[in-house]
Amino acid sequence: MPAGNERDIILGLKQRLVEAERRFCDLYYDDVFRHVVAAHARNGCEADAEDITQDTFVRALRDVGRFEGRSRLRTWLFAIARHAAKDFYRARATRYPEPRTVDDPEATGRVAAPPTAAGARPAERVLALESRDHFGDLFAQLTEDQRIALTLRIVDKLSVEETATAMGKSVPAVKMLKSRGLRALSKLAKARGSYFADYLRGEEGVGHGGE
Repeated sequence: MPAGNERDIILGLKQRLVEAERRFCDLYYDDVFRHVVAAHARNGCEADAEDITQDTFVRALRDVGRFEGRSRLRTWLFAIARHAAKDFYRARATRYPEPRTVDDPEATGRVAAPPTAAGARPAERVLALESRDHFGDLFAQLTEDQRIALTLRIVDKLSVEETATAMGKSVPAVKMLKSRGLRALSKLAKARGSYFADYLRGEEGVGHGGE
């Protein structure tokens, strides 16, 4: 989105204009929902993702007066979503403290493989499509931070600096998380004999410190 249009939306939000709020939600809701499904929702649960996404926008509209414009709105929303997801699952654990079995997907914190849009690069398409069908469990074996970093960088197409802002981490930390996450995925996929590993290695610089 052009910077001028985003500035207009921010100004309207700070003035509590209904039209600005509607436009804000129309423009960013799908992006945030897709991000939450990929990076935060346990077992890729869309019902959870819907609740987390709605809470993300409630928080954003409430706190927009403190938004200083140091990042794009999408980056800011992804940062809010990270906190909303943590609070969502913390509250659930408090309400339902009974132990879960290891066979319960929520007990392992598994998430679905990231979705993507048409026109994506080969590595992104393979990460989204093949892993969704066959390797969702591989993506789930990454650490939470690795999943978030890969989603932000590959699916959401944020720069490494924007990803660092959204995650509250340094640029070197984000580069390390992405590199290690891709390397882990590549090794896991290679063990399955999949060309998924070749795409990750060739397109994302696995083993070569790719950003």
